[in-house]
Amino acid sequence: MFFFESQRYGRNKSTMINKSYIESGEYRRKFDRITDDANLARLLYNKAKEMLYHRSGTEYEDFNSCYSHRYRLGIIICHNGGIYTYSSGVIVSRQLYRLYCSEFIDRGLSECEARIQAIKEIERNNEIVFEEVK
Repeated sequence: MFFFESQRYGRNKSTMINKSYIESGEYRRKFDRITDDANLARLLYNKAKEMLYHRSGTEYEDFNSCYSHRYRLGIIICHNGGIYTYSSGVIVSRQLYRLYCSEFIDRGLSECEARIQAIKEIERNNEIVFEEVK
């Protein structure tokens, strides 16, 4: 996803977090599926909660940071409790991403669904790997 930040004063109700789910054991266990290191999984979970509570009601995206910073793995923490991992060998065009999102929204998908489908479409055509943590 890409860098975009909206103002904090105008909270977007569609991006408010589900606090009971974020605090649940089900959500916590998703982090155990990212790494076998229990301490790292706990750290990732705590940092994710910290970020989600801070950014609740706003949008913040940075899909290209994995490639730009040469990270082996990026983790996307969504306001709705979704968690995705990705790696990238290329910079993903912001225009291409937005084009795909618009196309999927025009087909009737929600904004969240359209974003996921846009990334999957980019994955098919570029050097990125994208996977949901369930």
